[in-house]
Amino acid sequence: MSADGASVYFQGTQYDKNPQQVGPKSFIDQVNIKTGEKKRIYESDNSNVFERVSNVIDINSGKYIVLREGPKTVPQGILVDGANRKQLTNNEDLAPDLTNMQIERFTVERPDGFKFRVTVNLPANYVKGTKLPALFWFYPSEFTTQEAYDQPDRSFNKNAFATFNMRSMEYFTRLGYAVVENDAPIVGPAGQMNNNYVNDLRNDLSATIDELDRRMLVDRTRLAIISALAAHSPLTFTELKQLLDLSDGNLSVHARKLEDAGYVTCTKGFEGRLPKTQFSLNEAGHRALRQYLDHMEAIIKHARTKR
Repeated sequence: MSADGASVYFQGTQYDKNPQQVGPKSFIDQVNIKTGEKKRIYESDNSNVFERVSNVIDINSGKYIVLREGPKTVPQGILVDGANRKQLTNNEDLAPDLTNMQIERFTVERPDGFKFRVTVNLPANYVKGTKLPALFWFYPSEFTTQEAYDQPDRSFNKNAFATFNMRSMEYFTRLGYAVVENDAPIVGPAGQMNNNYVNDLRNDLSATIDELDRRMLVDRTRLAIISALAAHSPLTFTELKQLLDLSDGNLSVHARKLEDAGYVTCTKGFEGRLPKTQFSLNEAGHRALRQYLDHMEAIIKHARTKR
C-alpha cells in the first residue's frame, strides 16, 4: 500500500498473444483504491531478455532489485535506481554447451491437416545440413479441435534462461543427438479422443520425421540401412533398395557415407557377366547399433521408473 493509503500495487507478468514470437513483460501498476485507476510505474524490457522485480527498495523513487536473464544469459541481480543500473551478482553458466545449443522451432502439418509445434535441440557445434541421430521426447495430449490446440501457452517464456536437471533430455546433444520435443496431439470429441490414439500418434510422429528429414536435421535412411543389414546381412544393392524403397542415387549416397564411417563393408564383383554389389554390416556397425539401442533402452527405462 502507498504511504498515503490511497493506492495499492499490483505486480504481474503480461504475456503476448503470440508467445513463441514475443517475450513477456513484467510490470508493477499503482491502483487507486477508490477509483480503480491504474498507473504503470514499472515495465520491463522484453527485447531478448526477461526481467522481474525481486525486491522493492523504494517504490516512490523507482528503486528495485530485478533479476535479468536471457535465452543465453545467466540470471543476474540488478540494482535499478531510476535510470541507473548496477549489476550486483556474477553468476556463472555451469553448462555453456547446453546454453548454446542451436534450437529450431517450427510447425508441422499431419496428413489430416492438423498442425502442431516441434522444437529441435541441436548440439552447440552443429553444422547446418548435417543429419544427426534423433532422440524423441514427448507426451501425447488430448484436444477436441485445432482451435483448442491453438490456444496460446501463456506460460511460455521465450526469453527465459534454460535450466537443466537429472531428467533433462538435452544432455544427449553432448553425444551428438538431435533432441526432438514434438507436441503429440490426440484429437477427437470430448471423452472420445483416445479412440484415435494409435492413428494420431503414428501420424504425429510420421509428419515430424518427414519434416525433420526435409530440413536435413536428422537421418532416418542411414539408421534404416544399418537396421536392415543387422537383420539380413549381406544384401545386394538391389535387395536393399527394394527393401527400403530407396532410389539408386539415395541409396548410393547413404551407403557410401556409412562405408566411409567404417560401419558398412561394400563388396563388388560379378554374377555371371553382371556386376554385383553387396553390403554387410561389420563389427563396428554392429557395435554402433548396439550402443544406439542401449541409449534408447536406458531412456525408456528411466522414463518408466519416474512415472
